[in-house]
Amino acid sequence: MLRRNITTHCMSSRHLILVGYEPESTSRAIAVCDLLCAGLGFERRLLVANSAATAAVPMPQGWERLHGTNRMGEFSGWQEGLAVLGTTGHASALLVNDTIGAQRYPSIFKRWALRREIGRDDGPGWIGFVDRPPDRNGRLLIGDRDCNEWVSTYCFYLPRQSLDRLGGNLFDEAAVKRAVPGGSDRDAFFSADVSPELRKMLSDWLFDGGWRRSMPLDANAADTLTFKARCICAELLLSSRLRGLGVPLREPMRRHGIAAWLDRLNGRLRPALPGAPSTQADA
Repeated sequence: MLRRNITTHCMSSRHLILVGYEPESTSRAIAVCDLLCAGLGFERRLLVANSAATAAVPMPQGWERLHGTNRMGEFSGWQEGLAVLGTTGHASALLVNDTIGAQRYPSIFKRWALRREIGRDDGPGWIGFVDRPPDRNGRLLIGDRDCNEWVSTYCFYLPRQSLDRLGGNLFDEAAVKRAVPGGSDRDAFFSADVSPELRKMLSDWLFDGGWRRSMPLDANAADTLTFKARCICAELLLSSRLRGLGVPLREPMRRHGIAAWLDRLNGRLRPALPGAPSTQADA
């Protein structure tokens, strides 16, 4: 089954936008992106360099580079890339960050399932891999938006119709900053827009060891943690907005059970080699 050729009848043009920070992971991410795009009719591939180091990464043939502002992490990078490529109303977009070349490195089975979904005729839905909180008790809300389930935005695909439904805008900067005023005061770091359950989940993740780069909140760490928290909220709000607009989600591993089973088996059997890309989620 996994050896079947993937054919596509693309109803609109397709572009890829990769946001890079670390040179090594970005170089690996470029290679992964080329595997994902092969034979699927992608017209342009754009690296948005959100760091000075990534601006020097060698560009393979067929790739373009844009220097990003890093105003809102990968979200501003993707938005700037969309503006340059002129996708709104005309094209679909695969949006990726450089963790796909590091801790989010996808197995061959996950790549196959994603390609299979992209290769179908573009429709109104969007494609991505779903994350859920470890504790499903309580409601995770930002304002009145339900955030109990979300697509992890290290790699997701928005067909033209879905981009149109969003008005071409991936994030609402004012809403994100309203949810996360930031600063070094833990009690005031999140606003009342963020429900107590979500505030606890994010605090555990950012300040108390849940994230691999977690650190205690203090004056020195406040800017870094504010930036990360706003990117997380932008991710949660994107899924909630699309759900509210009635845009269906196509989750590749739910739709391809054999690939999902093989991916889980691969994760259990794969040796933990030092420095090797992991297939486990740890954005």
